[in-house]
Amino acid sequence: PAAQFGIDSLVVVLGPARLEGSGQVHFVAPGQPVLKARLTATGLDALLAQASAKPAVQQAVPVLLMLRGMGRPEGNRLVWDVVVSKGQALVNGIDMKGLGGGKAVGGGKAVGAAPPHVGAPNH
Repeated sequence: PAAQFGIDSLVVVLGPARLEGSGQVHFVAPGQPVLKARLTATGLDALLAQASAKPAVQQAVPVLLMLRGMGRPEGNRLVWDVVVSKGQALVNGIDMKGLGGGKAVGGGKAVGAAPPHVGAPNH
């Protein structure tokens, strides 16, 4: 039998937002894990409003907007169904590779990315 582990229930409360989730990882073959997770959130718009109003956490606003945009409405909550397998990550059926500027899941260089030394002062 293949190895498997998971999280039955995860709850994170951050101000007015509540994130809940569950997931599992199983190995379809040695070295070939498949991750499946379901995350739901309520209160994301209220958290976004709070973050927008506080300069100390305004850097989180683009991430919150991206999360909200990727979420699928289901009743009064947003849902993210995540599947990661064979170097591909899907969120609600959308391949995340295209959102990372060409970066592959698990690292690697973005296509067309400038080398780290470009723009750095020469000493």
